[in-house]
Amino acid sequence: MTTLRLLLFCFLNSALASCSAALVSVDQPVDFIAEDFEDGFRIAPGSGWRVSKSSNEQGEQVAVKADVAHSGAHSLKAEVRPIAKSGAKLKRAEMESTYKAEFGALHFYRFSVYLPQNAQQQSPRSLKPRQWALFAQWQQAPDVQLGESWRNPTLAFLVDQKGELTVLSRWHGKKKTEYVPGKGYGKGHEHKRVLVSSGALPKNQWITFELAVRWRYDASGMLYIWQDGQLIVNYRGPNSFNDAQGPYQKLGVYRDSTIGEVQTAYFDDYQMYKGGVVALGQVNPQWPMALTFNFDRFEFCQANRHFLASRSSGLAQLHSSLTPQFKKQVQLNKPVQKPKRSALQIMELPPAFYDSNLKGSNFSIKLDDAVAAESLADPVWLLLSCNE
Repeated sequence: MTTLRLLLFCFLNSALASCSAALVSVDQPVDFIAEDFEDGFRIAPGSGWRVSKSSNEQGEQVAVKADVAHSGAHSLKAEVRPIAKSGAKLKRAEMESTYKAEFGALHFYRFSVYLPQNAQQQSPRSLKPRQWALFAQWQQAPDVQLGESWRNPTLAFLVDQKGELTVLSRWHGKKKTEYVPGKGYGKGHEHKRVLVSSGALPKNQWITFELAVRWRYDASGMLYIWQDGQLIVNYRGPNSFNDAQGPYQKLGVYRDSTIGEVQTAYFDDYQMYKGGVVALGQVNPQWPMALTFNFDRFEFCQANRHFLASRSSGLAQLHSSLTPQFKKQVQLNKPVQKPKRSALQIMELPPAFYDSNLKGSNFSIKLDDAVAAESLADPVWLLLSCNE
């Protein structure tokens, strides 16, 4: 139960006008979701998850397991077997985010995926021409009040017979898209573009994808995608449908029902941030110790506010070592049950403190004895709120 959307009610004390870090007032919710599956995953509307399967059969599995992990000891396992006990053909085992993106706002997504390939397991892939299989997608709910029905995903990460990645984008600016029996949505109701067709995806190792996207159904749309830090998509233009609600993400196995093998994928370390981008902190254990964030690949972001976020006890210690006062923020959504670790905490960095520790595209905070390296064992993220 580790997905939290936080609202900060702390106010800047006039005595903290120096270059020290402080919790300051935030007039709107900070839309930051972080999920590492160490305490399961939270089923909730708006900031949690729900399981998406094509049936109630056991051959479609979505569960937290300790088989492999990108960090910690657990990850999300999604698996689809070809035939259910009832004889039904199976095709879907996904975890679906209940967070709907806002059109026109910048959204950042990060997730890591492990694609197994061994005698017992295969990762999502098509086996024949005209089959399809994907491990990540962004879907949009149709405007049923206008007579729309469900469409293909607006963004999909597909894997072909060779194990190569294809990123496919679909969009249309029409207020109502119409399904034509026997032809689908087709010309005039759905445009599509292959954004990347890369080499074979690595197997039996973790791959991290990052996306910075402004969902729009017109020319103002934007999409960057990085694979393990390397830019693979840089696209400007329409990238969504003209619906009442924005896209939401799904992670797991979704494939053609004619594929006749067991296919599995693991997911870990998911983050979503509305309004900017997220850099992951790295602790330098050498003396003098420092917590460093690199964001050279986010040069398009002109940041105007900066937040640190973490579940580490070291974040409180870090704050205490920089200022004489520490105030905890109020959680907008409380966990259903008590988490095994600290709740997600966020503090804003005053501009003077941020600027004084900025060197090019690196932001670095020196750590003293008050902040032991082990107290920052959980990830620390730098949230950069970008000018729209």
